[in-house]
Amino acid sequence: MRTTESVARLQKPLIWLLTLGIGVVVGRSATGQEATFEQLSLRVENAGRALNELEEAANARQQAATASARESAAGRTTSEISRELLDSAPESMKILWAESVQKNYQRDLESNVKSNLVQHLVYYAKKDFEQVKLAANPAHAAYLQREAERKLEQAERLLAQFGKPVSPGGTVSRETNADSGRRIKTPLPSLDSEWEKSRSRLQSAAVESDPGLIATRVIREFGAGRAGAGGVALYRAAELVDGPGGQLDVSQITGVDFSGAEGQLVLKDRRIALPPLDPEYVALAIRMVYGKEGAVQGILTADESNAVVVQTGRQQFGEVVWKKEFLAGEWNPVTPGNTVIVELAPGLGLLNAPEPSVNRVTYYGPIRNTRMGQVLLSADQLMTTLMIGLDPNTGLPASIPEIPGYMSILERQVRSIQERGKVTASSSADATSEESVPVKERWWNDIVWLVWVPDQFSLSLTQNGDRLEVLEHRLKLDVWSVTPNAVTSEFRQMSEHFSQHYSEYLKAFPELQDLEHAALAVAVVRWLQAGNIPVDMEWARTVKVIEVETPDTVRRYQNRMMWRDGLPHVEKGETP
Repeated sequence: MRTTESVARLQKPLIWLLTLGIGVVVGRSATGQEATFEQLSLRVENAGRALNELEEAANARQQAATASARESAAGRTTSEISRELLDSAPESMKILWAESVQKNYQRDLESNVKSNLVQHLVYYAKKDFEQVKLAANPAHAAYLQREAERKLEQAERLLAQFGKPVSPGGTVSRETNADSGRRIKTPLPSLDSEWEKSRSRLQSAAVESDPGLIATRVIREFGAGRAGAGGVALYRAAELVDGPGGQLDVSQITGVDFSGAEGQLVLKDRRIALPPLDPEYVALAIRMVYGKEGAVQGILTADESNAVVVQTGRQQFGEVVWKKEFLAGEWNPVTPGNTVIVELAPGLGLLNAPEPSVNRVTYYGPIRNTRMGQVLLSADQLMTTLMIGLDPNTGLPASIPEIPGYMSILERQVRSIQERGKVTASSSADATSEESVPVKERWWNDIVWLVWVPDQFSLSLTQNGDRLEVLEHRLKLDVWSVTPNAVTSEFRQMSEHFSQHYSEYLKAFPELQDLEHAALAVAVVRWLQAGNIPVDMEWARTVKVIEVETPDTVRRYQNRMMWRDGLPHVEKGETP
């Protein structure tokens, strides 16, 4: 454990940085000489007194807030706005309330910053001032006095800026000290400019720290919410192809029986076993595909060339962007503003939540808190790992099995830039950066979506004709955007590499194997529906679905490109 004095020594470089950043000019007396020892002593005393008053005011506000919270918790006051009242209030009232909370919270943060900054300056001014008395020679004493005076100058200026102007004679003036005749020059950059930057940082800190302020961002920036086809979309039906057992006449199938150990197609003269399928996945798929539990109703916002945008409302998914290819069935053009019903399930998506560094998880269909929902989320998290090279649970570099040619998106960007030659850091977009930008009416225009989708699932009859077997089973990493040019070559290369090395990825990652099993069950059910084969809905509704907790939000990590001499700088080390 370090002593207080040693900690103070460690903090001293920080104060020097503040000294340089504020840029205060050393003042002099009217005669051109530095302030006398007595004047400096009095100014130190006054600055300390003002600092104490500032801290007492902050403590008083804190105590008042604590007392108010306790009284509210004990039920002795009704001045607090209840959560029920706020939820039922108009959105305009919610905005006003949240802004009021933000102002109060920001004021307290500012008080803490002011107090800490001035406390540092006064502390080191006092330390230098005390050393003046102990100096071995006059030159050293003069040097220490000048240092104390510089720090004190900053403390006085900040106290004046923060509403506590001080002077030896008690006269308040931002330009002239009445006792010493000192004229304070305007620092470069000005304190106003520095404090404006501080306010901006404090506002960001307030949003991150106070859950009540999230309401403002949700209402203003996210409206009813945002979601889309980025994650997993199990939209494709299996195909029946000729196999060793010849062709299967689908018109001879009268139904399907899932009551036994394995599913069976019921034909007029025989039964044909289906491939081994997880009954829970089959039941959920039947509920979504046949029972339409994955259908979503909303108002069509936009009909893009390759996607639809549907406003489903805050109680559902908000504004949903969905690739037309991922919809069940053909899309029939509708004029924006009309009510539409779209089938999105089963699927899952991740998109930025209003909270900093958080993604909202959207479960399409009744898969939240189920094994299927867990499998889809794990696969999506794997996609994040492969894309940015970070473990989604820790944010640390991920341990990825050796797959020839694998590179994260950032590594592909680095290679691409290195091949093109030197560029400036400011001219190259950081694709993994997720800084906030002004909200646009068509927020979906430039988003690049990465989605696990079925690529090929085919079934065929075995040699003796008593069973359907899976001939092909492949997933695909689909990369798309409403604006095609937004999909860079690095994203396309990553998608192509996954397809070319699919078997190696499948072997390396159990998450993909689990997703394949879920996708197969859904593909078979979609094939049954496409063939108009009736199923037992009662069986599907009564199958026991194991409850597994699945999160509504996950942490979002990012990596950034470092630059050196106009080129990306790459450092490699051991994974922690």
